[in-house]
Amino acid sequence: MSSDPYLNIVKHRTRYNPCIGGLDVFLQQKPVRASRIISIDCPNHGQRTSQPRAVAVQEDDMVTTLKTIPSNIIRIVLIEDINSRLMSLVGNTLDIDPLFFADYVNTSFKEFEVSPPPPSIAILPSLLSESGYLHLHYQQIVDLGDASLFGNTPYASKTHTNITRNVRRLPPLSGKQLALVRSACSLLVKKVGATSVCLVLVDSPAHTAVNTSRPQSATVLHGGFEDVATSRVSLQTSGGHDVWKRDSMLQSLVHYLQHTRPLRDTTTPIRYLNSTL
Repeated sequence: MSSDPYLNIVKHRTRYNPCIGGLDVFLQQKPVRASRIISIDCPNHGQRTSQPRAVAVQEDDMVTTLKTIPSNIIRIVLIEDINSRLMSLVGNTLDIDPLFFADYVNTSFKEFEVSPPPPSIAILPSLLSESGYLHLHYQQIVDLGDASLFGNTPYASKTHTNITRNVRRLPPLSGKQLALVRSACSLLVKKVGATSVCLVLVDSPAHTAVNTSRPQSATVLHGGFEDVATSRVSLQTSGGHDVWKRDSMLQSLVHYLQHTRPLRDTTTPIRYLNSTL
């Protein structure tokens, strides 16, 4: 038996839900790099009176951040490129269903004859809809550089991150080697005493693709995500803040959470997030 209590829970659940087997494997891997954690406190009732602050959190402070929340606020905790150690800590602290993490970790839909499919395919949609969490799977197009350098390079590669994502090379276009990168953003709301914490897991920007031969630098095409609230946010605050890195899901979410329109109802984290976009 492992000294990690959450890993033991996952191993036990794997007997009954083989689709979370990928999470079992991930939790036993050594972290590739440190995760980035941002905490934002928002009013629990009524309108906010000031701009929410984005506070960087260290892994050693995560238990306090997740468990010590004043009753008059909701706390949104965003984690970019979560590593195995931090995932176990968060899962054990908030008593999170392993299915939530498994669906974020495992986004591969191949080799079903070797390993079970991810929860998004294996679990009934009606059960997932009642789970209290949300997964957004998407793809980004990245520029790998000069297409002539990829003549004998495998079409499939991985990101150099704690949770590896598939990178699929596309046919060359105008001399550029483009690729599709699979990504995910997951959101979970948990009650903590008289209030709630909203956990948001996001992938880091895909800056490196790794194949069997060598790592290759990557740049997200056209700068990244489109601004979804230009008329409401960017124009009203033009000159009042720096342009954020649009290739980063973390920085994009932090930007919108800090620069929101006046709120009518923030009694739940989901309503607060919805009101920002």
